Amino acid sequence: EDSEFYAVEKALPARDPSESHARWIERIAPSVPPEKADALRAALRLHSRYRFDPEGIKPEEREQLRELCASLAAVSR
Repeated sequence: EDSEFYAVEKALPARDPSESHARWIERIAPSVPPEKADALRAALRLHSRYRFDPEGIKPEEREQLRELCASLAAVSR
């Protein structure tokens, strides 16, 4: 729950509880600028590794996740 990706998720159109994050991004992608959709995909890749990869992510990748999510959440408001 400490991933900033969750704040981005709350700032965008709702994700159906049965919908994967990847499917959700693909569903909303047509309604956002292409560069934002690309940033969402990149943030999701880092978020998924941060949450589920036993090795986690490197400190610089963690910072990249924070920065991506901060910029995405700011644009979404």
